[in-house]
Amino acid sequence: MEKYFYSIDGLELASNIQEIFPSLPVILLNSVDANYISSSIHCAGYLTKPITVSKLYHVFLSIFSVPQSTPLTNIVQRNSDFASSYPFQILIVEDNTVNRQILLLMLERLGYIGDAVANGLEDVNALNQQAYDLVFMDIQMPIMDGLTACQHIRQMPDRDPWIIGVSKCL
Repeated sequence: MEKYFYSIDGLELASNIQEIFPSLPVILLNSVDANYISSSIHCAGYLTKPITVSKLYHVFLSIFSVPQSTPLTNIVQRNSDFASSYPFQILIVEDNTVNRQILLLMLERLGYIGDAVANGLEDVNALNQQAYDLVFMDIQMPIMDGLTACQHIRQMPDRDPWIIGVSKCL
């Protein structure tokens, strides 16, 4: 089996995605404050690590154009209601077991029960079996990286999930 490995940082990934899909909203998960990011990269949202349920909630609200009528103080109490109001089938694609479990727990706090796989090839196979609305995709993985998996997904005629790239910014 052919292996796919190459290195790319989150900013370069965002730029590459915008070149290919200029109207696709990009959420940048980063360890650096968004003020240091080039103005040529137009992201729909920024999340600075560590990512919290509240931060993820706000980015979802802004990306999916949901009017924000809930006061900030009520967000933690209403997290479990988010999934019933906005039902999504969610897939986590992450080779690191700990990161995969953290993402699943964050989604659970919002009321979701997500599925998880360990690499891009498993992701493509999962999407062949079931339609997902939202995919959190690690970029650097063994067997098949996230960019290659995205290319395969976009070639599927009946699958069009939102894909959020997750990059390890060290």
